[in-house]
This record gives sequence, structure tokens and C-alpha cells, in this order.
Amino acid sequence: MGNVVSKDEIFTEVWGEESENATDWALDALIYRLRKHPFLKAHGYIIESYKKVGYSLIQV
Repeated sequence: MGNVVSKDEIFTEVWGEESENATDWALDALIYRLRKHPFLKAHGYIIESYKKVGYSLIQV
């Protein structure tokens, strides 16, 4: 938590060997849905974007 995870790492973890076929749009849609997830909101987590780098999960 708090560490920045690169987009490439997320692609590999989520889509595995199919990550070459995944698009930035697919990742953006996934992050959008995760940000709306009730668990994150209920427990005070947010997903921060770091342009051209990746994402970080932060508890506020």
C-alpha cells in the first residue's frame, strides 16, 4: 500500500500472458470500476494516478 505500481505490472498481474492484447482503455475502465467499489470507499481507500507511471492504493 502506498507503493506506485506500473501499468505494465498491472497488465501482467491482471491479464497474464494475454497482457499484450490488453489496452490502456481496458486498464482505465478497470481502475474506474475499482474506484467505485464499495469496499474501497467503506474502508477509506483511494487509488491515486501517477501520469505516465502507474497507480497507488492509499488509505486516507
